[in-house]
Amino acid sequence: MSDVLEVQLEKPFIHLLDTRLARELLEPASTAEWQINNTARGGHASGKWAHPDIVLTSLRRYRSRAVPELELFGFELKTSRGFETSAVHQALAHLRYVHYSHVVVHCPSDEDWEHKLASVRFHAQTHGVGVIRLRSASENGEYEISIRAQRNDPLPSAVDRFLEERLPDRLAWIDQRLGKE
Repeated sequence: MSDVLEVQLEKPFIHLLDTRLARELLEPASTAEWQINNTARGGHASGKWAHPDIVLTSLRRYRSRAVPELELFGFELKTSRGFETSAVHQALAHLRYVHYSHVVVHCPSDEDWEHKLASVRFHAQTHGVGVIRLRSASENGEYEISIRAQRNDPLPSAVDRFLEERLPDRLAWIDQRLGKE
């Protein structure tokens, strides 16, 4: 099992997300701008499964739409030891205000990974929660998207409330790109 703590995954995962993974999740990335925030701490806590650890805020422009599209991607970080069915349900709870939710698991051992993934695959696929494996806890480590997240459509009022409570420093960036002053 891993001796790495969840908090030690935050900085390397943010680096990975910003340099490589976001482009894959946002394919085609050429239509998107994004910002990444660590939401694991700070703000008011509203429960055990209150919010994702990391949030990717994306704005995409399409020729066929007059207004850019806002999408939020949530990431719940887990060590191999913490990766079980409850982790999928924790990420599922985040779909009340994000469009895509993922469990990100640090699991270097292939044998452990196959065993862990087998026990949660059904729940993740049934609920549209993505699963991403980190092979190492380093900034340039390898990853694999084991299960792709399915898009969810949370209530716009819930998304707005989440942005105001957890990402207040991103509101000006979002409003500017959406053409709101």
